[in-house]
Amino acid sequence: MPGGGLTALTKAIKDKPDEVKRVILALQTAKDMIRKSKDKSVELMIRILKMDKEIANDTYDLFLRTLSKSGIPTRAGMENLLKSIQARGRFVDKKPAFSDLADDRLAKEVAKQLGYTLQ
Repeated sequence: MPGGGLTALTKAIKDKPDEVKRVILALQTAKDMIRKSKDKSVELMIRILKMDKEIANDTYDLFLRTLSKSGIPTRAGMENLLKSIQARGRFVDKKPAFSDLADDRLAKEVAKQLGYTLQ
């Protein structure tokens, strides 16, 4: 999903890295289009999601704040995801490392391909 990222099995990342990178590239391209085209994005929300214009504008603004510009997962984002899962009673006794939750290698390759500066 453009705002939420991509979940892939470790097996898919290992066995089909080119396919996973193409999906990441498509999602990042979609996010870039959303970011650069507020009017078109808001119009799409109005038309497809049946929102009124004010709510669509507010939703767009909130959504924009959730986007990672480079498409690379962040520690803060992964921690929020973990907190959400733990709030549902799962993995409450675990403190997994970032590397247990996210593999950002392919996202970094795509970010470089798109010309993003990596920190």
